[in-house]
Amino acid sequence: MAMLVVGVGLSAAFAARNGNRLTHYRTAQAVVGDLQALQGELKGCDKADHPDACRAEALAPRRASGEIERGQSVDDALAGAETARDAVGLPAPTERLTEWLNVGGWGWLGGVLLIIAGAVLTRREQAAEGRGEGTATGEQVYFPAYLSEIRARVEGIALQIADLPMDDDAPAVREALEDLYADWILPVVDSRAQFIAKHGIGPFAEYFSPFSGGERNLARCWSGLTDGHAVVAREALERAAGSFADAARMWDEVEVRQGGAPWQPAGPSVRRTHLTEEDVAEKPPRGMIDEATTAGAAALGHAEVPLTNEEPTADPETVSDDESVSDQVTAAAAPDADEYELELSEKEDLRALVREGIEVLEALVDEPFDVDDSDALVAAVRHAVQSMREGSEPPARWDHDTAARLLGLLWGEHLARTAGWRWVRLTVGSREGYAVVSNDRAHAAFPADYVRGLLREGAGDNRLVLIYEMVRDRRVLPSAPGTRTLLT
Repeated sequence: MAMLVVGVGLSAAFAARNGNRLTHYRTAQAVVGDLQALQGELKGCDKADHPDACRAEALAPRRASGEIERGQSVDDALAGAETARDAVGLPAPTERLTEWLNVGGWGWLGGVLLIIAGAVLTRREQAAEGRGEGTATGEQVYFPAYLSEIRARVEGIALQIADLPMDDDAPAVREALEDLYADWILPVVDSRAQFIAKHGIGPFAEYFSPFSGGERNLARCWSGLTDGHAVVAREALERAAGSFADAARMWDEVEVRQGGAPWQPAGPSVRRTHLTEEDVAEKPPRGMIDEATTAGAAALGHAEVPLTNEEPTADPETVSDDESVSDQVTAAAAPDADEYELELSEKEDLRALVREGIEVLEALVDEPFDVDDSDALVAAVRHAVQSMREGSEPPARWDHDTAARLLGLLWGEHLARTAGWRWVRLTVGSREGYAVVSNDRAHAAFPADYVRGLLREGAGDNRLVLIYEMVRDRRVLPSAPGTRTLLT
């Protein structure tokens, strides 16, 4: 690109004017154009109140300049101008190049050569980008995987501003939108050539047009927040979510038409800069409601101070290899499970329950805890459950079962947030309820059921921290995608 710019500048500096023949031709063409315009003016004078005066006014400057001789009609003058123009003739491209070279010399020629070389190199760079060879990592941006992360983050931001009052400019939310644009939107925008190379310009436009609409509405949401207009921000974010959903649908349609298949997330983890079509791995939401949980905790006034070390952060049995993992956690495959995406009302209910779980935790744990530190919060949940197992009573507002359920959902939210799992409604045999599942559906857990079970007589060891750390560190035994092997 730099070579192209230098070439344009150099050729312009040494060839700032055309050759003589092209200059004469353009001058003659200008006279023809002026006389054709005069014909139009004279026809317009027929409708004037004083036609003769109008014609005289129009002809006067042309006669004074010599374009029209005294006694010569406009038609004759136009015919003569066209004849003179045709006599000069438009120079052929090779002749124009020769004239430019005569005017500009070797400086102009060097600029032209730089333009040609720069254009060739630029096209090669674009082609390499289209093949995924021009990125910093040498890998492609895989559109649906990035789009899945964008949609998940938009969903989290929507939860954050759902109850935002007017005149609140929400700096934290605006920062989240800026991060979303820089980390996820911009790489997609910069990879347009790659998508065009894959599908062609027409199909590319089918899914990228709604994507661009989503991008614009994210900008409107940011502007609405900056102005303290929460209603406008919510409406813009809702439109953005719809546009991104349309983009995902249109990508799948284009893929099917071109012999591919709709995208399905796969893989337990993702590296943000390595989302490739060969290494398809969606980076799912860090828990469906993690931002809302933090916001709810802030509203409740929790201090963000780490838990004291009176409670161990893991069970005494240290798990260090696959064999000990299989001994510690009982897992059962559930290939016939029925799974349902959560409705909006269910997401709102779940968000409220997780926020209430923080209240339960605060009532049962003496030491303050940091709601943004999943490791510390999970340790606090384990401590609270253990104290209930040993006879502690939750406040009268909650019975044992309800308190356990709320603590379980809070634990599950941070399990999902840390591991990149997501919430669903899952039915496995007689078990049904909120569950967290890995992206490839290889593993699943019923968090509320597990914690409630810990309070029953004869329950096994309290392994809340152990399971959390195993999932966090990916030390669970491998399981086939789709089996939904239950960890609880």
